[in-house]
Amino acid sequence: MGFFYEKCDFCNYSSDIKCNLKRHLISKHSDENMRIDEIKKIVPKCEKNGQKTGKNEKNHPKCAKNWPKNEKIVPALQKCQKCYKTYKTKISLLEHEKNCNGFDNSTCDICMITFPSMKSLYKHKLLNLCTYRSVFNLEGHENKKIVNNFGSERIDYITQADIINFMTSGSNTIPFYLKRKYFDRSFPENNNIQYTKSNKCMVLEEGIWIHKNLNILTIDLIDTAIKELISYYNKNKEELSLIIKNNDIFENIKNKLYMIHNGIDKKTYKIIFIKTKDLIKNSVRTEKVVMCDE
Repeated sequence: MGFFYEKCDFCNYSSDIKCNLKRHLISKHSDENMRIDEIKKIVPKCEKNGQKTGKNEKNHPKCAKNWPKNEKIVPALQKCQKCYKTYKTKISLLEHEKNCNGFDNSTCDICMITFPSMKSLYKHKLLNLCTYRSVFNLEGHENKKIVNNFGSERIDYITQADIINFMTSGSNTIPFYLKRKYFDRSFPENNNIQYTKSNKCMVLEEGIWIHKNLNILTIDLIDTAIKELISYYNKNKEELSLIIKNNDIFENIKNKLYMIHNGIDKKTYKIIFIKTKDLIKNSVRTEKVVMCDE
């Protein structure tokens, strides 16, 4: 007796299971859709105009002739540009955005696949077989490229193996780390630094592209990277020593980072500065992106 339920009218989500589509509409589009009680009446298409309708045409929420006189469509006043949830007030939206990671609780934060239930997600994570993917692979994000603000980058995809590779790469340690964090095209949500064709350096801050001095930005990036790598080293010192094993290499990693941070190894710093500057200059983009609060 089941029907085939097509994709969501408001995004690219689709499912052939009634409860999945119902859950999606209620969690993602409760304000921009009709009333919640109408959302729950997800049924086959109307014979008249092809839209989804109720068991009879009187329940059809999109048919102007049959719509109840006193009912009104609830407008989407405030929408989160990361997860598409809507809120009636700006305050509610801002509170939500503090912890929003761009997907709901039933979405795997590694491979960005959305599951019909938390139980399914739990079973999926137990297998530990998925690989990190960009949030752009999330349903509904395919045609909307939302970039994180500078300072709010996603770094969970940078693995311990990546960090060890960076730390054992000599003068390339900082440039390799920065390239993975800011300029990796596999994770375009972090591409918040652009060098324009008119030779201007732009950084995305609070949803606005702001001009930055290239030299100052280069120094800031190097300083931030060194602090983050030193912090990672100190927090994972014992585990790193077991993996690297060679004590000379392990001690050299720490000494190198501190010497660069304290301005002692000026020769290496100059090399890192030039390579980081080149990274920024090579970040010219031509496609249109969407700011976080656009």
